Amino acid sequence: MNQYSENSPYSNRFTRELRIALYVASIFLLLIIYCWKGHLRTHELIYLIGPRKFLNPDFLANDITWAVRPQTTNLFDALIAPLWLFFDGFVIANIGRLLTWVLSAFALALLFFKLRLRWLAVVTGLILWLQFGQTIARCGLPYEGFQPKSLAYPLMFFSLYLALTERYYRAGLLAGLAVWFHVVVGGWSWFALGAAITLGSGHIRLGCLKKYLIISIPLVLISTIPVFVFHTSGGKAGAMSLIDKIYVTFAMPHCCDPDYFMDSKKWFMAAVVFVVLPLLLLIRKGRESKVLNVYVIALIVFWISGIVASYYQAYWYLKTYPFQLAVGLLPLFYFIFAVDNLIGAADKNRLHNLLRLLSLSLLLYVIDSENLIERAVHRPKLFMAEIEKYYQRGSVAYGEPAVYKWIRDNTPKNSVFITPVMQEFWMYAERAQLAQFRHPPLNYRIIEWKKRLEGINKFKEFDKRGYRIAKGLNWNESRLTESELIRLGKLYGATHYLSRVRRKDLKEYELYSGLTMFVYRVPERSG
Repeated sequence: MNQYSENSPYSNRFTRELRIALYVASIFLLLIIYCWKGHLRTHELIYLIGPRKFLNPDFLANDITWAVRPQTTNLFDALIAPLWLFFDGFVIANIGRLLTWVLSAFALALLFFKLRLRWLAVVTGLILWLQFGQTIARCGLPYEGFQPKSLAYPLMFFSLYLALTERYYRAGLLAGLAVWFHVVVGGWSWFALGAAITLGSGHIRLGCLKKYLIISIPLVLISTIPVFVFHTSGGKAGAMSLIDKIYVTFAMPHCCDPDYFMDSKKWFMAAVVFVVLPLLLLIRKGRESKVLNVYVIALIVFWISGIVASYYQAYWYLKTYPFQLAVGLLPLFYFIFAVDNLIGAADKNRLHNLLRLLSLSLLLYVIDSENLIERAVHRPKLFMAEIEKYYQRGSVAYGEPAVYKWIRDNTPKNSVFITPVMQEFWMYAERAQLAQFRHPPLNYRIIEWKKRLEGINKFKEFDKRGYRIAKGLNWNESRLTESELIRLGKLYGATHYLSRVRRKDLKEYELYSGLTMFVYRVPERSG
């Protein structure tokens, strides 16, 4: 028989590689179309500071958030830091985006191919997920720019694929690296994958778990112990509960507090996904689907444990983001498996038909309620607009505001600025902020951080939390009186005041006047 005949192993292997290549190319193209931005995104602006500070420890040394470099992204910072010697932040972000998209496309292609999912189901389900499913139950997207978790996700997918192929040493290695890149994303996946390896074959397999843990535990300990020490350093026992409460309920409720990020529609969507997805996996044949089902159920258990912790106000536990993976990953698997189930061959099994009806109903509901067809039609136009932004990023419209260059050239490096809500300020102005509402310190200093924010808020307590404080904070920041500025200077060392409103009452302290930005010196005493 000719070695290149249709039934030869050479032909089968070639066909398999072509099919995987089709999966990789399709997933990569969709990630580009849906995730590409022609400018630096907010998270990129923040997370690129860590590598920059890794090279230059004095950068933002007197900022309350960056006075001590957080021990949460050590591996990411060390790997990305050398790029700052050759490129600016925008180029680094684009290099990182392409790298994470390639890794994710390759990992997801192997995973979906191993699960014997149809190409049409993968493409359709991924479009639904990218367009809507990532935000079913919280703010924030797995692929919202180049950051540590965007590297943790593909490592997590690779480790899951290796577990399905029973290569447990390699699965443990990549799962441990995922934890090292992002403690939250990698950590919860590490627990879930351990459960899937142990229980996914219908009986307890401690030998397989042992192989997985031998490689992964050292990496997990190396990455988590410094984070734990950093989070608890300097905090007194009586203050730790207050630190956790401020973080969960005030600073980061969009990730930690279901009372903040859930509404009736999201509860409904989450309930359907969490009930139907395990059933969709249950009716599929093969060990791989069983392993994935245990992984999925573990993530649902973590979610439920977070709801219980919220009820009992266990802020120390909520601070570990138990909701993170369930609301990001499970919709991805749901949409793909639901579409795959719909386009499969019809049968007389009542459960199968019921699941198809439920899947179709939910998909139609999502398509109708979210105007997905209309948004999908406009997606190419939005993508081209982002390409245009990329080429116009040096212009006034898309580039760096002139005030930042003026600040870099005309203010001391140890200046401390009172600012409105400006998350890009650190990266472009290269100066400390009195407090940045979106990114608090990750240890005991968060108590002072909240007091500083209240100072910028005209020394008033907040009646809202998370992103919802932004409007009121901007309003009050633009109306700080001379005496309040003096007080902020004495309490926290504020040296400059940046306002989006021209202040005639502070005319004698004005240093810079732009179209929309104005810089004033913080007076040391009343005029």
